[in-house]
Amino acid sequence: MPRLKLVLILLFALCTSAASATVVIEPEISMGSWPKWRVDGLVITVDLRCTISQAGYPSKQCSPPYVSISADVFDSPQKTRAILGASLSSDGVTISSNSMGSAWLSRENIELFNLLSQKSKPKATLKITKLNQVDGTGIDVSSPSTEKTETIVLSNFSELAAAHISEANRTYEDQFHRAKLSFIMKIVFLFGLFVVFVLVLWRVIKSISSKSKAVIEKAGAELEERRVRRIAEDEAIRVTVRKSVETAEEHEINAIKDRIKAALDSGDTETASTLLGILQKRSVQ
Repeated sequence: MPRLKLVLILLFALCTSAASATVVIEPEISMGSWPKWRVDGLVITVDLRCTISQAGYPSKQCSPPYVSISADVFDSPQKTRAILGASLSSDGVTISSNSMGSAWLSRENIELFNLLSQKSKPKATLKITKLNQVDGTGIDVSSPSTEKTETIVLSNFSELAAAHISEANRTYEDQFHRAKLSFIMKIVFLFGLFVVFVLVLWRVIKSISSKSKAVIEKAGAELEERRVRRIAEDEAIRVTVRKSVETAEEHEINAIKDRIKAALDSGDTETASTLLGILQKRSVQ
């Protein structure tokens, strides 16, 4: 009986020790930000990244959701500077931060997110390597580092992660739609400018064409008027010459003959023909 009592006491102590080794980490939720689980100068977060390219027609590319661990910038600077590195592991999948406590993102971050999301109470092993602090003013880098390992439970991980990923997807989708709308509005604006440019150019060309047509018509009318005037003047000259020849004396006829010869010599056959015709009519008379 005393042995059984001793065994029960030992079992109870082991169970109590195991229970006390598991730390439940409650999440911190803030509006417009991702959920966080803070522990020992570190912060565990879930998120996804999307890039929206606006080179030409907008396109969206998103990474799968992931979990990361990094130094908590809102914690004590001395506490976070002391962290040499940290790792979080579950079911054989481990993610790490570097020596400055910054998060590394890799395939394991995505795998660990998927593992933890499938559990109602996701447990993970947290391992932290720190430098020993001398006092509140600094860190003794020459002192040996210490390593701490503990089992943690990320409270409400799957529910909060799913809600945040859904909200993040919705936010990125809204940004993507706004980018597409902006692109379409730019195209419509540029097309409108092009239409206005074409209309203005058409009006300018039409105006220039109308003015050119008027100038050409005016020039043509002036040329026709000059041609008619020249014909009238030539005809008047012929009539005058004809009358002069008809009433001319013998010595004047000889002068006309000289003019005919001069006209023939200069190649003015039209004048020569006219004068010759008049002389022939006078000789007939």
